[in-house]
Amino acid sequence: MKVIIDTSSILFAFSNGHDIFEHVAKQMPGCDMLISKGVINELKGIAQQPTAIGITAKTALVAISIKDINVANANINVDSWILSAAKRDKTASVITNDTALIRKLRASGVKALKIARNGILK
Repeated sequence: MKVIIDTSSILFAFSNGHDIFEHVAKQMPGCDMLISKGVINELKGIAQQPTAIGITAKTALVAISIKDINVANANINVDSWILSAAKRDKTASVITNDTALIRKLRASGVKALKIARNGILK
């Protein structure tokens, strides 16, 4: 099973003291985690900010670099890429904390989950 992870859920998890990639691996064992090059670029842009969220983005980038996370070479708009990738692979699930994106995904029949403050995917 493929699990596509959005920037919003990565930042939300790390800002609440959770490693989203560890939580996904534990709660969805055997899944292939996937992000796009666009997610990396968004995180790099946010990491330039001298704020708490900038530090969170830097932490997320380090985690991505040391974990076995597949990165799709797609530089289009992240939400558009997530929608099209999830529609192409009917077994894929998406983890995002973007409410508008969740609505679009679910309307398209895609399983969409959020990560809660405690790290549980729901």
